[in-house]
Amino acid sequence: MITWPTLVPLLSDGVVSIGPWLLRDIDWITQTCQDPEIQAFTLVPSPYTRHDAEVFIADICPYELDHGIALHLALRDAVSTELLGAVALEREEQTGDAGLVGYWLSPSARGRGIATRAVVQIVAFAKGLGFEKISLHILEGNDASRSVAHRAGFEFTRYLLEPEERNGVVHRVACYELRS
Repeated sequence: MITWPTLVPLLSDGVVSIGPWLLRDIDWITQTCQDPEIQAFTLVPSPYTRHDAEVFIADICPYELDHGIALHLALRDAVSTELLGAVALEREEQTGDAGLVGYWLSPSARGRGIATRAVVQIVAFAKGLGFEKISLHILEGNDASRSVAHRAGFEFTRYLLEPEERNGVVHRVACYELRS
């Protein structure tokens, strides 16, 4: 059984900290979500506007936390507190004990192991909540995320039956799983 948190967790491995999004992050989110790779491989709206970031922080994050749908978290440098990206943990609708992790990084944060550190931390947190199965859904062509999945201990299990479209491009979706 999942014990869903009532507050946004604060996690850190001494290099990457994970915690709540703040109102002061709106402009950074807006600017960072203009990145073509984020728009190509994630569910952020395209084009991404400041209003999208405002709604995300003020409405989506608290609503989904309060209703046990998802945790949307900011990634920061543990020392400087510089924003690095995002990680989310959501409940899969089909079963109560399965979770889905998603993440993205700013271009300047890529290639430094940050996403792997974030995924390892959020997986440990999810297991502590009672999640028994954790998945990643990675669009075909997103080789960087496939590498993160492998480094974090996930294994490719299958392609989902339904492809997903992002900005006019249809992608197969690879499912990676980590079971406790």
